[in-house]
Amino acid sequence: MALLGPGGIGKSSLVKAILNEQAVEEIFHNRRFFVPFDDILATQITYLTFIDRFARTLGLTTPDIHGISSFVSVENTLLVLDNAETIFDTATSRDASRIRGAIDELGGLPSVSIMLTSRSRELPLGLRCAEFDVPTLDPRSACKAFTDIYQQEAERSRGVLEDILSAVGYHPLTITLLAHVAKVNQWSIEELYEHWKVRRIRLLSAGRGKDENLTESIELSLSSACVHAYGNDVRRVLGMIAFFPQGLPREKLESVCPSIEQVRAIVDVLKRQSLLSSNNDGFVTMLVPIRLYCTDSLPAPDVALLEAARNHYYNGVKSGPADALLMAEDVNIESLVAYDLQNLSDARGLARALEACASFLDRLRHCKPRPTCLGPMILAVNGSSSHNVNVAKMRAFHQLAHLAYRQSNYLEALESYKTTFELAQASDRKYDGLYAILRLAEARRMLGQFSAAKQILEYVESTRSWKGATPHLKAYATLIWGTIKPCIDIETTGLSLATLFEELKGSYKVAGNLPSADICGAQGAFAVALIDGNTADARMTLESAISALPTKWPSASHYFSHLAAVAFMEGKFGESRQLLNLARGMLLGEKRITDANRILLALAVVMISEGKLGDATSLIAQAGEELKMQGVFSHEHRWLALYTSALVELGSWRLQEAYQGFEETKRYCESQQEFHIRAFSTRGMGEIAYFQKEFRRAETHFEGTAMICGEAGIVPELLYRRSDLAFFNGTLPATYEGWPDFLRRMVWGSLVAEARTGS
Repeated sequence: MALLGPGGIGKSSLVKAILNEQAVEEIFHNRRFFVPFDDILATQITYLTFIDRFARTLGLTTPDIHGISSFVSVENTLLVLDNAETIFDTATSRDASRIRGAIDELGGLPSVSIMLTSRSRELPLGLRCAEFDVPTLDPRSACKAFTDIYQQEAERSRGVLEDILSAVGYHPLTITLLAHVAKVNQWSIEELYEHWKVRRIRLLSAGRGKDENLTESIELSLSSACVHAYGNDVRRVLGMIAFFPQGLPREKLESVCPSIEQVRAIVDVLKRQSLLSSNNDGFVTMLVPIRLYCTDSLPAPDVALLEAARNHYYNGVKSGPADALLMAEDVNIESLVAYDLQNLSDARGLARALEACASFLDRLRHCKPRPTCLGPMILAVNGSSSHNVNVAKMRAFHQLAHLAYRQSNYLEALESYKTTFELAQASDRKYDGLYAILRLAEARRMLGQFSAAKQILEYVESTRSWKGATPHLKAYATLIWGTIKPCIDIETTGLSLATLFEELKGSYKVAGNLPSADICGAQGAFAVALIDGNTADARMTLESAISALPTKWPSASHYFSHLAAVAFMEGKFGESRQLLNLARGMLLGEKRITDANRILLALAVVMISEGKLGDATSLIAQAGEELKMQGVFSHEHRWLALYTSALVELGSWRLQEAYQGFEETKRYCESQQEFHIRAFSTRGMGEIAYFQKEFRRAETHFEGTAMICGEAGIVPELLYRRSDLAFFNGTLPATYEGWPDFLRRMVWGSLVAEARTGS
């Protein structure tokens, strides 16, 4: 259903009332969601920001259409898209058709009902919905709305008032503004009528684009004596508050608007006129129709105001309490950066905006990782004419890639690291280029794309610039090699890998990179257990390293989590849980939220192995809720949580549910081009079919698993050797023998073929 009508007619108020109707509540219960798009410009809308807004409103930990579809398809769900004209604006949003496709997909689910509000009657072609024009107030209600605000004697002038209300088409927001301006200026109804005639308020004309009566009513408020006394500064203040989607914090008005001496007094008088309001967070803001009027009709903030805003926000994200600023005003900062990237033309200004963009993305990654609209705008900046702009553009892209990587959005990270590499080459920044391409290899590795990661590493090491690479970069490349070798090289032993990591540990220590040194130390010790099965030596090395660490050593969590994995392999589940909780406490202390969260899923796997399936389910739910509370999204969490949930079903002998869980995990991994958990899930589906003696179906799944391994560059026999999946490697009970049997037959068939050809 689409509720249509001009700004200020009450569309948003109406849908909020509908959401709280008893009959609606009885159908949808707590599955009623209001998704606003009033604080973002159409030029800033991308598919990712749309999906992110949707996911956050639903309380989901991962912003993707598959997760949203799964969530809303379970029970009757009512979705309200407020100010939908923003997301359907094909002239400014390059993703408008893709967004419409997502809405079509959700609307096609039997459990989903969708309402949207729009100022525009031009809905996308093909969007099937019932359209309703939101009516204005009836005369009696309009009169009551006016007199409730006016609070002065009006009965004697009833006829004059009715003439005014009729002339403005009983438009709710216009009536509100007129009542406030009359009250504040202590006008009689007759005086209001005279002022109104001077401003030439015209009839409301629905669907004509500009709401002329509302425009004239706003202008009438601005021309009243108490407002007019502040001169042009009033419009400057309105323009600045409208410019920032979140409004402006009252306590920072002087910092953002230093050239407006009486900014607080102006804000107070505009609030009395109902042109401005305050929210619970202390922000001075305005209703959407008024904001749209201001952005359409008032000049853009002048040079002095914009420069002051840049000084406040751009300096703020680089120094001082940047985290607090970003947590409170991330949308405002993003909007200012977006404006500058789209509107500045001088090289110096663009370079400054790009540097601020890089700082903003860096802080966003640490404080509030979420999708952003800035990618296309950074890409559109022409840096070819200025070396400084090109370098700043490269840095912004690098931070954009890091932000995507932080959210486990490895696909987006791949593209951004690739662009960073190209920009670094164009600027002759060899170190930045090499680091970007190594990060590209790391992103491939995280997706289980080991063959692609291997090709990148081989390419890098064959280039001329590699000879002059810093020891740090060479160590990083070797570290990536060390993490993929267990799955791609059948000749690799735990001892040889331990030696490699020990050398790396020494290199990182010399370079002063102690966290990476600790990673290598823990990885090397664990390799002996993972590959050689020598848990005793691995335990001894890890325990020795832990005893030698100083108290509260920052990266001790690496040693504790790897020792927990060794204990898990030994069947010492209680010890494993204790060590995991120790590691989690350290990670939370370092505010490494996603790493700490992942330990909850590892704990769930331990619980499954102990047969404590209810506890495992609770831990999976806790992991999702924790990310939601922190405002963190992680694709990796999504595929690991889905896989772990399927394991719970398998442990409960709910084989059909487990099969469906593995299938859902596989589909999600396919959408993210992830290979490792995808292979695990396909094998799990095969094991269920094998157990049920459906051997042909099982064979198909095992062949599919081998095919996924081939595409990824993983040796099938080494599928369960990835160190960072230690708790997920051995999660299928040993009683499931389908995959080992398939591998034996595959090897035997290969040997027979070789014998027949005389090899």
